[in-house]
Amino acid sequence: MKGRLDLPVIACCGMALTALTGGCTTPSLPATPTPATPTLSATAPPGTIAFLQVRSPVTRGSTGEVTLQTKPGASCFLTYSSGSDTRQLDTKTADGSGIVTWSWTLESGATPGAWPIDATCGGATARAMFRIQ
Repeated sequence: MKGRLDLPVIACCGMALTALTGGCTTPSLPATPTPATPTLSATAPPGTIAFLQVRSPVTRGSTGEVTLQTKPGASCFLTYSSGSDTRQLDTKTADGSGIVTWSWTLESGATPGAWPIDATCGGATARAMFRIQ
């Protein structure tokens, strides 16, 4: 067939030209690849709190839920605002992995908007935000 280029022939000619003009080189690759995403710690460092999950948005009258990680065995409580109202949920103890979960029914009169959720475990505190619709 006239006018048809055969890619293997072109590649072969290119390699021959490279060999004649200075040799072939292979680019070096890193010895160990760098991970694309950071790895998560199995437990939170002592004295810290990490929010693992905050259900948001939450519709008035539906279930809110928060899961956090802290020091295993830490005593924790959660406070959230929903407008002019602030509520503290029951104190819970973190499990052997440092995980604590709360769920509650959001008041039907809660004010729509973005509101804080504050966690306290031992002497550590942390804040996350959730939206009420």
